[in-house]
Amino acid sequence: MFISSENGIRIHDIKAIDSDTRLLACATPFIVTLEKLSIVRDIMSDFVGLEKCDKTTRGAVLDFSYNLALGNMDGAFKAIKLVQSSGVWSSLARMCVKTKRLDVAGVCLGHMGNAMAARAVRLAMSDDTLPHEAKVAVLAVHLGMLDEAEQLYIQCGRYDLQNKLLRSRNQMDAAHAVAESKDRINLKNTDHAWARSLEETGDFKEAAARYERANTHLYDVPRMLSDHPQQLQAYMSKTRDKYSGI
Repeated sequence: MFISSENGIRIHDIKAIDSDTRLLACATPFIVTLEKLSIVRDIMSDFVGLEKCDKTTRGAVLDFSYNLALGNMDGAFKAIKLVQSSGVWSSLARMCVKTKRLDVAGVCLGHMGNAMAARAVRLAMSDDTLPHEAKVAVLAVHLGMLDEAEQLYIQCGRYDLQNKLLRSRNQMDAAHAVAESKDRINLKNTDHAWARSLEETGDFKEAAARYERANTHLYDVPRMLSDHPQQLQAYMSKTRDKYSGI
């Protein structure tokens, strides 16, 4: 929390504690709590990896945190450009999702050492077919901000990417609803993905029904039931007309 005459009270970070835990002290970069009969000293999120930082670095991180609480991206970036802390850069990268600043995000990911995310963002930025929100969503996904990524896909009308994201999260009901209403070109693909998910959980009956909706049942149902000959025979007897050409 920051308090200033110009900007009032600003909340920067919230740390959850148990109901029986009590705050004893707060002295940057530490938070000291009493947990039952033990005194615990935790590091503030922006100071992870900087527990033994000098006064100059501590001031820079506090300036960063303050500017971040104000939503001042340029000020936050200027404050910590020489600070080596993955926690600080991770906080700024997450703010880049909210402000849609991919230029700053690339620098953050480099300092975080997240080469995979940096490469994905670079590829997204060079893809002229993607709206800006969809490019930011790529960053959000790699930072684990999946709800934010979904909202970004909705904002730019890329329901195909929203559908794909929901499927990757195994939210098949939601993905199918999107496919039925706004992404019908991928409806059969979504049914097939749902069938695969059901197959992995051993729900062969529902998986077979989804394969039928995806029109991939002629191959996938026999494959799925190849180790269950009795179930396969029962299925083929029930749908003999569909397998008459086999």
